[in-house]
Amino acid sequence: MTSLANRRLSIRRAALVTVAVSLLVALVSPTATQAAEVDPPTSTESVLIVAPHPGDATIMAGGISYALDSYSDTSGAGVTIAYMTNNDFGITDGDDGTLQLEAVTAQTGQLNRAEDDLIFFGYPDGELAGVWGTAAPAVFTASTGLEATYASRGLGLTDWHDYRMGAGEQHADYNQEAMIADMEALIDERRPDHIFLGGPENRNTDYTTTYDVVAAALDNVVADDADYGAVLHTTVVWHPDPALDDKWPQDIAPADDIISDEDPSIDPPAVTTLADVGLVWADREQFVVPTALQNPVIAANPKAQAIDEFTSQGGLGGFIGRFVHRDEIFWADYVNFPDLSIDDVTVTEGDDAVFTISRTGALNVDVSVTATTSDGTAIAGVDYTATSETVDLAAGAASATFTVPTLGDAVAEADKTFTVTLTAPTTGVTLADATGTGTITDDVVPGVTIDDGDGLSVIEGGASDTYTVVLDSEPTADVVITVTPSAEVTAAPSPLTFTTANWDTAQTVIVTGIADDTDEPDPHTGVISHTAASADTDYNGIDIADVTVDIYDSTGLVVAVDGLSAGSTGIPAEYTASVVVGGTGTVTYAWTATRGTTTVDTGTGATFSFTPTAGGLHTVSVVPTDDDGAHDPVSVTLNVLTDIEDSTFVLDIIWLADEGITAGCNPPANDEFCPDNNVTRGQMAAFLVRFLGLTDDGGGNKFVDDDGSVFEDDIAKLAAAGITRGCNPPANDRFCPDDNVTRGQMAAFIRRADALP
Repeated sequence: MTSLANRRLSIRRAALVTVAVSLLVALVSPTATQAAEVDPPTSTESVLIVAPHPGDATIMAGGISYALDSYSDTSGAGVTIAYMTNNDFGITDGDDGTLQLEAVTAQTGQLNRAEDDLIFFGYPDGELAGVWGTAAPAVFTASTGLEATYASRGLGLTDWHDYRMGAGEQHADYNQEAMIADMEALIDERRPDHIFLGGPENRNTDYTTTYDVVAAALDNVVADDADYGAVLHTTVVWHPDPALDDKWPQDIAPADDIISDEDPSIDPPAVTTLADVGLVWADREQFVVPTALQNPVIAANPKAQAIDEFTSQGGLGGFIGRFVHRDEIFWADYVNFPDLSIDDVTVTEGDDAVFTISRTGALNVDVSVTATTSDGTAIAGVDYTATSETVDLAAGAASATFTVPTLGDAVAEADKTFTVTLTAPTTGVTLADATGTGTITDDVVPGVTIDDGDGLSVIEGGASDTYTVVLDSEPTADVVITVTPSAEVTAAPSPLTFTTANWDTAQTVIVTGIADDTDEPDPHTGVISHTAASADTDYNGIDIADVTVDIYDSTGLVVAVDGLSAGSTGIPAEYTASVVVGGTGTVTYAWTATRGTTTVDTGTGATFSFTPTAGGLHTVSVVPTDDDGAHDPVSVTLNVLTDIEDSTFVLDIIWLADEGITAGCNPPANDEFCPDNNVTRGQMAAFLVRFLGLTDDGGGNKFVDDDGSVFEDDIAKLAAAGITRGCNPPANDRFCPDDNVTRGQMAAFIRRADALP
């Protein structure tokens, strides 16, 4: 078998031990270095069960057959059961010593197999070693004196020879070469991922010979195709030491009850002779027993019913009836119910903390458990809602959820935790991890918001303007903000005091231009700075944005331009000029509309109108002239979009462009809006940042997937404002800038934006 291992074939040999007080038979490995844990077949893998006799397949791998009921038997996939013999020499059932096919298929049907899954090789029962060791003629005479030919198998289309070679054809001899050829052909056709059979340690020679046949055939297949390999699972049904006869399955069941109610997962008895024959309990091969096969009620136990159908072996009262809960020679551990565990959850305050309760093990049983919250640094009724409920996991469900609402506030604070504890599980269920930790993170970021509308403008000695100041979160102590203007403007009142009572009420600052005799360009600028002092460390010395003020000279003429911009070609744009301050005599106006470097229209008078004929950025400027001559021009810009005329949303898009919220969809020209395209998350970040006037990027680089994105700066500002938290909770280290925005996500964005001060 060294060659098998060298050809990527994984072979696991296991041996059987039993518990005198229970009904468990476990696989053990005679090799101490061999892994005890073995993965069972999955729903994407094929399985071949090779049994010396009918009935042995149920003993050896009935649980596997039952568990793989979803398998298909098409094109070599699924589960195939191959019988080396027909049990025709050792069983007398009134039918000339031939095993009734009906009994086999009835038994197999209880384990979710059909007749099409069965293959009969037709070798003589109890004589496999003899066939293996001789070159016999076509007629084989058994030790019982019975003669056998291939034609006497009598098993119809399930006969491997008829199936493989065609009716009327057969091997010339009963010999080793023919046995290997038969098995090689079957393995090569079905290409199983897993093979289950008795191991060479068995005392019964039909078992050991079957192993030799499979090993040799598999070796040949692998030699021809080095890319193919199978996991070979072996077991001991007939133990290797006659001294253990009274410890083997047929003698350990209670005389009056085939199925024991005792827990078979307990340690085995101290049978010292087991070690002498290489049977090591701790090294057994371990799979999980299907729950249905553990049912103590015979009528509801598929394996018990399968054995009962096997009348030629005496049904439940016969030898194989002793294996009702011990087939599971391969399925070593008796597992009635799964393990349950609960995860840890991190959530932003105000959102629901959704814990996942997961099960490991059997899925085909209903289980439940009680989940209850308890305080940590988070306090029920203040930080979260105390919750306790019974969580049900129906059969087939791998997990269920437990939801704990958290409570938001306006106070900036450290993370807080609470605990969810699992108790009172369904009887038999183990709590692998009974405690989950909920971590509540704060959604409040201390800060000061300045709102200057569309910007400040004042006239020296004339019209004033205002802006407002408000805190972003409730402080723990008074916050005093000192307002400091540059030269040429005043700002009052100063200081501004915010308390725990009025922190969310905006306070107004009035800005006034200071008159002087200097003729200066219009506009020139002033700056107003702010400093904060507080016993609240979050607010003491906190960064506060400066305010820029456009200052217009009181000397000369100052003109403002207002009007309705157009966002599309073919729609007139109208602008009006008005005198803000100054001027002598008659005021006249000279208008120019340009697209890039091209003049598209001109006009005079207080009102100017033109109709864009092409898209792109337009500039409209007016030069006012009074008796003192021409003064500084005043300009406005217009982004014309060429693809919105037929859109239902044309007026909305025009407004969006006029407000500077969109610049278009095709830079650098930006003469299209693409009204029928979806909006990506990155684009929506830009829209919201421009609409809300967000300026703070919070240090930037919150997400790992927006580096290099044209919207990276907008995404950082959106995150700093708390409007987005990321696209992959709970980690939330990605923004997914190229994904489309869902309506649900948009609802969250708008709600959070509306909550901003």
